[in-house]
Amino acid sequence: MRHIRIFIICVLAVVGAVHGTSHAQQSSPQRGTVRVGYDYATGKYGTDFRATSQTTRVAASAFVDDWTFDINLPYLRRDVESAVGARGNRFGPRGGLIGGGGSVPPGRRITHTITEGMGDVTTTASRYFYGEGAESVVWELGATVKWNTGDANKNLGSGERDYTLLTGAFKRSGNWNFGGSLTYTVVGENASVPVNDVWGASADVSYRAGANWRLGGSFAWEQSAVAGAQAPRSVTAFVSRELGPAARLQLSVNRGMSDASPAWGGGASLTLRF
Repeated sequence: MRHIRIFIICVLAVVGAVHGTSHAQQSSPQRGTVRVGYDYATGKYGTDFRATSQTTRVAASAFVDDWTFDINLPYLRRDVESAVGARGNRFGPRGGLIGGGGSVPPGRRITHTITEGMGDVTTTASRYFYGEGAESVVWELGATVKWNTGDANKNLGSGERDYTLLTGAFKRSGNWNFGGSLTYTVVGENASVPVNDVWGASADVSYRAGANWRLGGSFAWEQSAVAGAQAPRSVTAFVSRELGPAARLQLSVNRGMSDASPAWGGGASLTLRF
């Protein structure tokens, strides 16, 4: 409940900012966005133990010509089950649950380890290449750094720094938007678990229903950083509502399609444009 209260407080702050900026002239160039979000995910990751994550995040983007600079600040709460007297489970370098054994030993009861705090901060710089027409293909090329700011001993981060190169393409066709991306991540070396660099890909589509509503979905896949583990795969559906010229509310649900992904999850975010 604490994360929900934090999210509500952040939303109220953003709504106040929206009210203060909603009368700005729309002819002014957009300089960036601020986004407040809450995400929930739970799953057993192929074991008898459930792991649940709640994330309250504040993210900001700044637009400079054709460049976009992003920062994502997550605050996490993780509830991870394990068997009393057995080695505790923990999250692996890419977020999947690894270690500690997959089944409850006979005669052992299950206990919970709950931790919370700042997670791994990410920063991204992207360059966009636009065509001549409004419905031309837009290309993106960028790089992301995941900083090891979360405490790995408390399941709040991987403990290592990751570097990701990304490219994507997006196209509007009438009320439809289509997009896809490809990523390559150099995974930080982990002292206890050997890891590999990974490829990832995503595809998404959305439809504008009227002036203020948009419906959409996406599919995401990534190689496993740990040899022999399943690749994370998930599908997401979302609905968003424009609250005015300066704000958008979005709700989403997602379903994992492998043991390396949460079984299911959902989230909400409020975005302010300025």
